[in-house]
Amino acid sequence: MRHTSLALIAALSLTATARALDLTPQFADVDADGLVMKLPYFQDGPKRVFIKPPAGWKIDGNSERANLSSEAAPHSTVTFTLSAKPVLPKSEAERKTLREAMLTLPGKEAANVTLEADTLDPLPLNGWKTIEFRVSYDLADKRFQKSVLLVKLNAIEELRVTVTGPAQEFAKAVGAAMMCLRTWHKQ
Repeated sequence: MRHTSLALIAALSLTATARALDLTPQFADVDADGLVMKLPYFQDGPKRVFIKPPAGWKIDGNSERANLSSEAAPHSTVTFTLSAKPVLPKSEAERKTLREAMLTLPGKEAANVTLEADTLDPLPLNGWKTIEFRVSYDLADKRFQKSVLLVKLNAIEELRVTVTGPAQEFAKAVGAAMMCLRTWHKQ
């Protein structure tokens, strides 16, 4: 059991290489009923995957990782990565192992680690299978939260969206991540 948990933690911390989806944010002018907007997109083979971050949120990154940031949540991190090995659970036993692994992600310095959510398919879009785990914990006399959302994009690619931040700004960061996923579309 411990070996399986360590393997899942390792899989959660790896990023993918040699995948079609390139998470380097690029920008294109998009005409929306006469209003031209500059929107970020990721290259996915010959197609583009457009997203629309909320106003005031910036996106940067490289082929393996995209990051959102904002003055609205200056101490939070929002990252999009591809899992090197898909870990979306196929059974209740795998889900339980992931749940246990999530409790270790805040690190040894964290105290009062609590599983706040274990939600199957919290994002009913595009026929994606998803699961979200959310933990809260104390670190340096502050309350923090961490969320890991696993999104099965297709048969071989799994997107991992990780949000970490102080409890008081966590909802803003999660909202920004969810908006990007809700506006995710290929052209």
